[in-house]
Amino acid sequence: MKKPCVYRHFDADQRVLYIGATGDHRERTRQHKRRSPWFAKVIFVRAQPYATIEEARAAEKRAIAEERPPFNISDSSGRPRRYGDIMFARFLDGTFDRIAVVLDPSEDRADFMRRAVEKELERREKRESKNKARKK
Repeated sequence: MKKPCVYRHFDADQRVLYIGATGDHRERTRQHKRRSPWFAKVIFVRAQPYATIEEARAAEKRAIAEERPPFNISDSSGRPRRYGDIMFARFLDGTFDRIAVVLDPSEDRADFMRRAVEKELERREKRESKNKARKK
């Protein structure tokens, strides 16, 4: 649909996963399909047309604030939501295979990555603290 609209992506339980506004719904859906990891959960989409893109964006902001879909990562002011910062990262081929070898069956790969990053941050902060103490 090449007309401004607000669209909602729903999962199998009819929960809103994501709300967006666009002037070209078909193209935006293609982009989500290629780039959005959550898109695999989408079962159906509803689009509501608007006369202008400005009206659609205003309606989108209201809808996000009211419905708080889990995959809209910023609120209507543009500030990151309750999940903190979300970042997509690229890894060398084989990295996930290496992680799978060391994960316990009960562990989640994302949790593993968060713990690894936290450990590295603590290591570097400790090193930085020591460097500052030496300079004094």
